Amino acid sequence: EATARITTKGFTDLTKAVRAQLPKGAGLIVPPYLRYFRDALVDYRIFFQEHHDGNLMLGSPAFLEFWQPRMLAVTGHTYEHLPSQASGLSYSVMRKGYRALDTNATQRLAERFPEYRYFVAERDHRLDLEPIIETEGFVVYDLARSAQAGDARAPAPR
Repeated sequence: EATARITTKGFTDLTKAVRAQLPKGAGLIVPPYLRYFRDALVDYRIFFQEHHDGNLMLGSPAFLEFWQPRMLAVTGHTYEHLPSQASGLSYSVMRKGYRALDTNATQRLAERFPEYRYFVAERDHRLDLEPIIETEGFVVYDLARSAQAGDARAPAPR
Protein backbone atom coordinates (compact mmCIF):
# COMPACT_ATOMS: atom_id res chain seq x y z
CA GLU A 1 0.00 0.00 0.00
CA ALA A 2 1.30 3.44 -0.87
CA THR A 3 1.29 5.72 2.15
CA ALA A 4 3.17 8.79 3.22
CA ARG A 5 6.55 8.15 4.75
CA ILE A 6 6.72 8.77 8.48
CA THR A 7 9.54 11.17 9.27
CA THR A 8 11.22 12.33 12.46
CA LYS A 9 9.83 15.82 11.80
CA GLY A 10 6.34 14.38 11.38
CA PHE A 11 6.62 12.53 14.69
CA THR A 12 8.00 15.65 16.42
CA ASP A 13 5.20 17.83 15.00
CA LEU A 14 2.63 15.36 16.34
CA THR A 15 4.12 15.21 19.83
CA LYS A 16 4.32 19.01 19.99
CA ALA A 17 0.66 19.28 18.94
CA VAL A 18 -0.40 16.71 21.53
CA ARG A 19 1.44 18.58 24.31
CA ALA A 20 -0.07 21.89 23.18
CA GLN A 21 -3.66 20.71 22.74
CA LEU A 22 -4.38 17.73 24.99
CA PRO A 23 -4.46 17.74 28.78
CA LYS A 24 -1.59 16.11 30.64
CA GLY A 25 -2.49 12.64 31.81
CA ALA A 26 -4.74 11.98 28.82
CA GLY A 27 -4.80 8.43 27.47
CA LEU A 28 -3.69 7.93 23.87
CA ILE A 29 -4.07 4.91 21.62
CA VAL A 30 -1.09 5.23 19.29
CA PRO A 31 0.27 3.24 16.36
CA PRO A 32 2.03 0.47 18.31
CA TYR A 33 4.61 -0.11 15.58
CA LEU A 34 6.09 3.36 16.07
CA ARG A 35 8.57 3.58 18.90
CA TYR A 36 9.18 6.37 21.37
CA PHE A 37 5.67 7.67 22.05
CA ARG A 38 6.10 6.90 25.74
CA ASP A 39 9.54 8.56 25.71
CA ALA A 40 8.31 11.66 23.87
CA LEU A 41 5.02 12.05 25.76
CA VAL A 42 6.00 11.28 29.34
CA ASP A 43 3.01 13.17 30.77
CA TYR A 44 0.51 11.02 28.85
CA ARG A 45 -0.74 7.46 29.20
CA ILE A 46 0.13 5.34 26.15
CA PHE A 47 -2.21 2.40 25.47
CA PHE A 48 0.28 -0.08 23.99
CA GLN A 49 3.67 0.36 22.38
CA GLU A 50 5.52 -2.54 20.87
CA HIS A 51 9.01 -3.14 22.09
CA HIS A 52 8.68 -1.45 25.50
CA ASP A 53 5.53 -3.31 26.45
CA GLY A 54 6.54 -6.43 24.54
CA ASN A 55 9.70 -6.74 26.61
CA LEU A 56 7.64 -6.46 29.78
CA MET A 57 5.27 -9.15 28.50
CA LEU A 58 8.18 -11.53 27.96
CA GLY A 59 9.40 -11.03 31.51
CA SER A 60 6.29 -11.62 33.56
CA PRO A 61 2.97 -13.48 33.33
CA ALA A 62 1.33 -10.54 35.13
CA PHE A 63 2.58 -8.08 32.51
CA LEU A 64 1.52 -10.49 29.75
CA GLU A 65 -1.99 -10.63 31.20
CA PHE A 66 -2.11 -6.80 31.29
CA TRP A 67 -0.54 -5.93 27.91
CA GLN A 68 -1.53 -8.80 25.62
CA PRO A 69 -5.26 -7.88 25.42
CA ARG A 70 -4.22 -4.35 24.43
CA MET A 71 -1.86 -5.64 21.76
CA LEU A 72 -4.59 -7.89 20.38
CA ALA A 73 -7.12 -5.03 20.46
CA VAL A 74 -5.01 -2.71 18.29
CA THR A 75 -3.14 -5.11 16.01
CA GLY A 76 -5.38 -8.17 15.82
CA HIS A 77 -2.36 -10.30 16.76
CA THR A 78 -0.34 -11.56 19.68
CA TYR A 79 3.36 -12.35 19.51
CA GLU A 80 2.59 -16.02 18.93
CA HIS A 81 0.88 -15.10 15.65
CA LEU A 82 3.37 -12.54 14.31
CA PRO A 83 6.27 -13.28 12.00
CA SER A 84 9.55 -13.60 13.86
CA GLN A 85 11.48 -10.43 14.59
CA ALA A 86 14.32 -11.79 12.45
CA SER A 87 11.99 -11.86 9.42
CA GLY A 88 11.63 -8.07 9.51
CA LEU A 89 7.88 -8.43 8.90
CA SER A 90 6.39 -8.20 12.39
CA TYR A 91 6.02 -4.39 12.35
CA SER A 92 4.42 -4.54 8.89
CA VAL A 93 1.83 -7.02 10.17
CA MET A 94 1.16 -4.86 13.26
CA ARG A 95 0.82 -1.78 11.07
CA LYS A 96 -1.62 -3.52 8.74
CA GLY A 97 -3.72 -4.60 11.74
CA TYR A 98 -3.75 -1.13 13.29
CA ARG A 99 -4.59 0.56 10.00
CA ALA A 100 -7.49 -1.90 9.58
CA LEU A 101 -9.19 -0.39 12.65
CA ASP A 102 -12.25 1.43 11.39
CA THR A 103 -14.68 3.77 13.12
CA ASN A 104 -16.69 0.91 14.63
CA ALA A 105 -13.55 -0.78 15.95
CA THR A 106 -12.31 2.45 17.55
CA GLN A 107 -15.72 2.95 19.16
CA ARG A 108 -15.46 -0.53 20.67
CA LEU A 109 -11.99 0.39 21.97
CA ALA A 110 -13.46 3.54 23.53
CA GLU A 111 -16.17 1.53 25.25
CA ARG A 112 -13.74 -1.10 26.52
CA PHE A 113 -10.99 1.35 27.56
CA PRO A 114 -12.74 4.70 28.24
CA GLU A 115 -9.64 6.18 29.92
CA TYR A 116 -7.96 6.15 26.47
CA ARG A 117 -10.07 8.65 24.61
CA TYR A 118 -7.62 9.85 21.94
CA PHE A 119 -6.80 7.77 18.87
CA VAL A 120 -3.67 8.64 16.88
CA ALA A 121 -3.46 7.50 13.26
CA GLU A 122 -1.32 8.06 10.24
CA ARG A 123 -2.81 10.92 8.24
CA ASP A 124 -4.26 8.70 5.52
CA HIS A 125 -5.85 6.31 8.07
CA ARG A 126 -9.16 8.13 8.08
CA LEU A 127 -12.13 7.39 10.27
CA ASP A 128 -15.68 8.68 9.96
CA LEU A 129 -14.88 11.13 12.75
CA GLU A 130 -13.72 14.72 12.87
CA PRO A 131 -10.01 14.99 13.72
CA ILE A 132 -9.16 17.28 16.62
CA ILE A 133 -5.47 17.47 15.65
CA GLU A 134 -4.04 17.25 12.15
CA THR A 135 -0.37 17.44 11.28
CA GLU A 136 1.43 16.67 8.06
CA GLY A 137 1.78 13.00 8.98
CA PHE A 138 -0.88 12.24 11.61
CA VAL A 139 -4.43 12.82 12.80
CA VAL A 140 -5.83 12.55 16.32
CA TYR A 141 -9.46 11.72 17.03
CA ASP A 142 -11.32 12.23 20.29
CA LEU A 143 -13.25 8.99 20.71
CA ALA A 144 -15.23 10.31 23.69
CA ARG A 145 -16.32 13.31 21.68
CA SER A 146 -17.37 11.17 18.75
CA ALA A 147 -19.37 8.94 21.09
CA GLN A 148 -21.28 12.05 22.14
CA ALA A 149 -21.76 13.39 18.59
CA GLY A 150 -24.06 16.34 18.71
CA ASP A 151 -23.62 16.76 22.46
CA ALA A 152 -22.72 20.38 23.23
CA ARG A 153 -20.92 19.23 26.39
CA ALA A 154 -18.11 17.67 24.33
CA PRO A 155 -15.94 20.57 23.14
CA ALA A 156 -12.60 19.97 21.50
CA PRO A 157 -9.77 20.04 24.06
CA ARG A 158 -7.35 22.96 24.17
